[in-house]
Amino acid sequence: MTLRQSSPWPSIVAGAGLAICLGAKTARAQIVDYAPPIGISALDGKFSARLIGRVEVDFVGLSAQLSNFVVADRQITDIRRGRIGVEGGYGDFLRFRLGFDTPRTGPVQFDDAFVALTLADGLVLVAGEHRFLVPLEERTPSRFTNFNERANFLDAFNLDRHLNAALIAHGERWLVGASIGTDTVDLDPAPGAGGNERLQAYGRVDYAAIRQERRLVHLGATIRWREARASNLLSFGNGEAGSQPFFPDIVDTAGIGTSDLFLAGEFHASQGPFYLQGEYGFTTANILAGESTSFQGGYVGVGWVITGEPRAQTYGVYSLGRPASGRPRVRRPVTKGGPGQWEVSARVDILDSNGSSPVLNPDGIDLAAGGRVRDLDFGLVWYPTPFTRASFQYSLADVEGGRAAVQANPINGTAHLFSGRLQFDF
Repeated sequence: MTLRQSSPWPSIVAGAGLAICLGAKTARAQIVDYAPPIGISALDGKFSARLIGRVEVDFVGLSAQLSNFVVADRQITDIRRGRIGVEGGYGDFLRFRLGFDTPRTGPVQFDDAFVALTLADGLVLVAGEHRFLVPLEERTPSRFTNFNERANFLDAFNLDRHLNAALIAHGERWLVGASIGTDTVDLDPAPGAGGNERLQAYGRVDYAAIRQERRLVHLGATIRWREARASNLLSFGNGEAGSQPFFPDIVDTAGIGTSDLFLAGEFHASQGPFYLQGEYGFTTANILAGESTSFQGGYVGVGWVITGEPRAQTYGVYSLGRPASGRPRVRRPVTKGGPGQWEVSARVDILDSNGSSPVLNPDGIDLAAGGRVRDLDFGLVWYPTPFTRASFQYSLADVEGGRAAVQANPINGTAHLFSGRLQFDF
């Protein structure tokens, strides 16, 4: 759901939810293909809310030829994401979202859970579990990314939603924001658990040098400082070589960092149905012994919307200072006898988890030698309607230098990964 254009909300806020209040009635809403909004609004029209959710079913096939590490060929079908939530607001002053995710194992977790207040025209305060100020591809919803898996460095450096308070100022072509917070509320801070950030502070700048109906040039930068909990030092890697849930840990360091400073830059340029996009980030980690070492990663990708929809306005994440859901504008959905929207993409994705300086333990093992992975990715996306999607990705991953834990026999070789996804959201 696209919020009203008069609202001063930043573009990354999207959708609506379901809520109950006195004096409410069923909302009048625009009819859309196969996803009628389920919601209510107050009699005076100021309060509105709607149910939101999604289901993503993945099929993943893996074939790997790696030295010193055995990975059996496998084919897996799984529900990647099952989410439900509510989202809405009161006039132009307040917006809220409360979402829940059902992981493969363990209890139900929060997705987004935040409240945002408009303090003045172009100034918003957001508090809760969210990812408003993370880099470009990470803040793009998985419903609308060009590939089933995001770039490796985003996972390796743990750039995701977390509990924080953010102050965001924006205009029609720019956005500046800063936040202070901690780890996600779902992660256990106990030793050995997934959560290890005691403190996180973000800063972000966006600027659209060109912003037209069929042309866009977007530039952005992100900075983050984080401190680790004493019981959980930071590690740098993801080991998944292109398909997050199904590939064993290979490219990863040991837990070595007490804190780190992350810097990243990004660009997106599109002309009609064609686009070019890239991001690069590096982080410098401070080590217990007073030393420091750096890691880096990034990607460059190109794409073509075969059916001709202009990429510049397809995804609301680029509509700086204007609220938009990011939902594709399918000109000829299959429900009206058309082909839907088709898009092809290609990307080179590199993660270097070998530290710029060694971090040696008493046995002489370099704990910062996490290895490298280089992915060549190809993606195909089809939107039969704006609310349904089928997507496919093939990745050729070149792995070099394996984990610190098996450094005596480094892991090298290639992996072929294919993933398909069926998706429906509302």
